[in-house]
Amino acid sequence: MTFIDFSNYLVPLSDSAISELDGLLKTKLYEKGAYILNQDQVCRNMYFVKSGLVKMFCYAEGKEFIMNFFQEEKMFTVLDSFPFQKPSQYNIIALEDTELQFLPHESLEYLSSKYHSVETLYRKILLHASDKMMQRIREMLIQTHANHYQQFLTDNHDLIQRLSLGDLACYLGITQVSLSRIRAKK
Repeated sequence: MTFIDFSNYLVPLSDSAISELDGLLKTKLYEKGAYILNQDQVCRNMYFVKSGLVKMFCYAEGKEFIMNFFQEEKMFTVLDSFPFQKPSQYNIIALEDTELQFLPHESLEYLSSKYHSVETLYRKILLHASDKMMQRIREMLIQTHANHYQQFLTDNHDLIQRLSLGDLACYLGITQVSLSRIRAKK
């Protein structure tokens, strides 16, 4: 699947919109450990993961907080930065060798002004991302650590073998020792 396939799945695009979108898309390879975005930089792109795995995270008081992981066939951007073109509070790093397709902000704005379907696509992507963020906040506030872990397994079973125990624990907001105890009970 490609950026265009994913977009066309969300919102049917006209042939002319697809043609222009295809001409504005860029592709870049990132080696494992490479930063895609550093905190305090403006996120200038809407990304689609063709292959690989990335994490979005921030630091506060010397501690890492992982917001999310994005794998193949996922589209993402940084909601505190991309729509408003202001500095991000998050970092994005490749956890594996990763190939990303991306559309620059100015290109998305141009296409949105020209094609109603692209504007609808942009809105749907932002609404979907907002919904996912609200689910994530709810999980962190309400679910027990064991239930949060179980929910992660249910929603992301294919990621478990690709994540380090440290990253998984950090995402869940617990220590590796606590995660090991939860896993031992399963």
